[in-house]
Amino acid sequence: MIDLAQLTDTGIIAHLREVKSEIKRRSAAGMWNPEPQFLAIANRHKSIQHNNTSGHKGVTFNKSADRWQAKIGNGRGKYKHLGYFKTMEDAIKARKSAEAEMWHD
Repeated sequence: MIDLAQLTDTGIIAHLREVKSEIKRRSAAGMWNPEPQFLAIANRHKSIQHNNTSGHKGVTFNKSADRWQAKIGNGRGKYKHLGYFKTMEDAIKARKSAEAEMWHD
């Protein structure tokens, strides 16, 4: 175990690079499988995509259904469909409710 209190700034950076490299190696070998809650928390502060029409993550307008759609991801590329809604506000409420349930806010 490394004593982080004794590391210099360059030592900390080197250590973090080693940790990142080890995580990549283990992930590629199928030896590292983080908990979904960890990934969800890590991804929860990502910025909104440039083409987002609602201004809220997980809420999009589905043209074929002519409805607002809400969904939430687990951080691993899997999404849970929360439903179609007539108004954007209802879709946002559903998304926020699912966020609170997932992250226990």
